[in-house]
Amino acid sequence: MTRPLSLLYALGFVTFLLLGIMQTAYGPAMPLFRARYGLSTEVVSLLASLHFLGGAAGTLLSAWLLPWLGLKRMLLTAGGTLVVGALTLAFAPVWPLAMVGALVGGVGLGLFSSGFNLAFANLGARAPLLLNLLNAVYSVGVILAPIVVWALTGVRGAVWPFALIGAALLLVTLALTRAEAPPAAPPVRTAASRAGVPLFALLFLLYVAMEAGVATWVTAHLRATHTAAQAAFLASLFGVGFAAGRFVGAPVAARLPGRTLVPAVLVLATLTLLAARVPTLAPFAYPLVGLLIGPVFPTALAWFGQLYSTRAAPYLLTAGSLGGALIQPVVGWFVARDGAGVIPTVLSVNALLATAVVAWIWWATRPATPGDVADLRA
Repeated sequence: MTRPLSLLYALGFVTFLLLGIMQTAYGPAMPLFRARYGLSTEVVSLLASLHFLGGAAGTLLSAWLLPWLGLKRMLLTAGGTLVVGALTLAFAPVWPLAMVGALVGGVGLGLFSSGFNLAFANLGARAPLLLNLLNAVYSVGVILAPIVVWALTGVRGAVWPFALIGAALLLVTLALTRAEAPPAAPPVRTAASRAGVPLFALLFLLYVAMEAGVATWVTAHLRATHTAAQAAFLASLFGVGFAAGRFVGAPVAARLPGRTLVPAVLVLATLTLLAARVPTLAPFAYPLVGLLIGPVFPTALAWFGQLYSTRAAPYLLTAGSLGGALIQPVVGWFVARDGAGVIPTVLSVNALLATAVVAWIWWATRPATPGDVADLRA
């Protein structure tokens, strides 16, 4: 690997750290945006929804931009788009412009995520290890987000967290101009039957809704019984558990098949979210939820790849982005009606639905044998 190419992969890790901070910062920053624009929690939660909708659009857009621009130019486009979105959100003087910033930033994030995941997937035998590390670094960003927002609250409200992210991403984008273009993607396999693809897409939608819902709303739930500093610290423990789940889940997933591991952890995550309804258990429940769901995404994706063509993978990622967008106004509506105490109940219902879909997938794929899978890929 040449030094310029090594630079590209090093920038991938830096980028995913920043993406984890930015995507999770919306929840802790909600009170800051409420104070700036004088809006309710339900309305302000639209920023996170627009960000995830932009991410879904960026994921779909990457399938069209990649053949046209190539991977490096697409990454540069992603960086420029995300910088514009982050800085617009940070300094928007009026609410409509802040919504535009969240949407544009989401598009850049979707392009960045797709591009770097593809670049790391082309590393041959090293790809599984480095892809897991890449997503674990994203989880470290999730850990840091509440602390970053809390630490900068006294500077100028909601401005500086997103302004600093935008400035850091600008430096990453400028450094990308000196990186070598990554190798081309390998040929994509095809499958004769795609009956299970919609089920997997629904699973990704519900799973990402659960992950994003907890990451966005855990601070608001804990803030009802803790100080702002305590809630920020305890919320960051969810990210710690999530990152640990990614690291620990890699060797576990190597021993347990996805059809065993994914249903088991989703059942346990549902029960743990129900336990978070008890105020004394909530600070312990959320880190455990993070630990449990950490390996779900990569394990479910590997499970899908064992049965169907990876050509449909961008649609699964898009469904996941939509799930992250849809959960925000749903939780926001319940919070506006019933208060922050309802948050773990809504999230546990979401987890229960994901568990039901996994059971459906398990049943639908139950008769599959190695010979059947070979026939599907023929």
